[in-house]
Amino acid sequence: MLREDFQQLEVVLCRQLEREVLEGTYHTGLASVVQFVARRGFEPARPLAEERKDRYRSRIDAIFDEAAAKEPQPDSAEEDPFLSVAGAGVRYAIQASEADARCRYCWLPQEFCVCGSVTEAIEVQQVHFALLCHPLEFLRSSSSGKLLPCVLGADLFVFGVGAHADRLDEIINDRRTHFLLPGDGSRSLEEWLSRPVPEDAAPGKSDAENRRLPLILLVPDGSWEQVQALRSAVDRRRSADGLPPVPCLRLQEAAVQAFHSPLIDALKPGAGKGRISTFEACALFLREAEDVWPLPPGTWKNALRALEPMVEALRRTLFLPEPLEATGVPTVALENAVRALQKVAPSAPLRDGLRRCVVCGAAFATPLRMRDHLRGRRHCTAVALQHFRECGAAGYAGHPAVDDAEAQRIFTAFSTTPLSHCSAEPPDVALVMLKREGLLQKPSEGTDDGVLVEMRRSFLCSRLEWGHPDRAQEITADQSMILTTWVMNQSTANISVLWQRENNHAKYSGASPAEPANCPADVARGNGQVVSEAFRSKRVHAGIRAAQNDAATEALAHLREVSPETGDGHRAE
Repeated sequence: MLREDFQQLEVVLCRQLEREVLEGTYHTGLASVVQFVARRGFEPARPLAEERKDRYRSRIDAIFDEAAAKEPQPDSAEEDPFLSVAGAGVRYAIQASEADARCRYCWLPQEFCVCGSVTEAIEVQQVHFALLCHPLEFLRSSSSGKLLPCVLGADLFVFGVGAHADRLDEIINDRRTHFLLPGDGSRSLEEWLSRPVPEDAAPGKSDAENRRLPLILLVPDGSWEQVQALRSAVDRRRSADGLPPVPCLRLQEAAVQAFHSPLIDALKPGAGKGRISTFEACALFLREAEDVWPLPPGTWKNALRALEPMVEALRRTLFLPEPLEATGVPTVALENAVRALQKVAPSAPLRDGLRRCVVCGAAFATPLRMRDHLRGRRHCTAVALQHFRECGAAGYAGHPAVDDAEAQRIFTAFSTTPLSHCSAEPPDVALVMLKREGLLQKPSEGTDDGVLVEMRRSFLCSRLEWGHPDRAQEITADQSMILTTWVMNQSTANISVLWQRENNHAKYSGASPAEPANCPADVARGNGQVVSEAFRSKRVHAGIRAAQNDAATEALAHLREVSPETGDGHRAE
């Protein structure tokens, strides 16, 4: 009966005993006694890392549920074309992420998921982090900001998403909020702490109480242009409430220049010196905070260790040159060839409009980044290895030295090869492309025509680099926004390779590549897909950078060769 009465408690002891009981003055007897001891159930405290992971997952699930509800939120009238269609861009990003079978929490392919590897949880009482993600950065595999909610307990916000919008407005309008962003008017952490009168003081509180309140650090996640767009949007919201722009805190320039980013090195080998990612910027902020706040020594190093699993996963997903020991090329011969190629690379003529390197397999968002890659060490190393392989196939003994004239010829031959000369993609890549094509054929629901036209305009301005969006405002969906692609229609049963890569004799002889058979401009226009039609379901997301636009870039480059009139409203130079 006692157990039934105390079902909510944990029974520690329950037994029946006989004890002597004094009965009167001179007599004793035996009596039955029940001993019952119970306590409240003991629930061990959950690890901080697990609590943060659950909170992060719930926020991501809320964003996905909002997109699945097919009830688009009205987008705000922002000046930036991507922010003006942020809600639609997030929905497209989610559709593409599901089509690519990526983990919705770590944003990496499921076979490279690192959710179980993130076990570090750092608690900093003096600062509260808040991550503001640009729509184009959301669900991007290389984004490091996604680690902030799990490691540093940051709040995750995606611009244009209705979920948790009230909390974002509270942070934006809070006087303690500061951007972690360099620029005009920004201050270092030491300068901010030495301010005589706190301008972020809360009304009704003493100076001591105000200084005990944590700093709110709003961390924008995206490229430099995207971050500036987010900052302008936040400042406009504050000005509507009569508040000044959000002040900015910057990192020490010497610390940034001395830092070597392993994440950027994984994405672009050799480019990590003096460059930092979003998560690494927060770690360097903690490094500076150790000098002014009572933080445990090495806090920032512990934070950086949480980035290592993601870096290793990104290395496995990228097309990187094979290890030197597997090539069979002597180190001295390869190093001399790479130096010779790097010497002639800045002055070598490069083909315009390329975004995918046919030698390394790397893809880039813009031709400008592609140009930087072609002049870098990674590309020159791949070109040198390919040159030595072809020398061995041609019967040359050993590894001949490469002088300046030979380096100029080799670099030009490998670095100006048209995209159409690429070999067929592996089956796994082709399967992913078929999934994406299926996604393109499925119209997106919940987006009106006005948003679609804006997305097409902004998408073309960013991907094809036509300049500021104002230049394309007069272009409509059914006029000169038509770009021809080399992607055949889905109704065509046989998808053949239009061009094959030229053999070594034609490449080294300097002869121009032969024109593909049966592919004049009018046939290409007839068989190709119209990009403006594909915009109905194409997502606005940085992850599609080159994979979904190679066909359009290739066709545009070839049509400029075939005819001076490219069909896109611009004449070939």
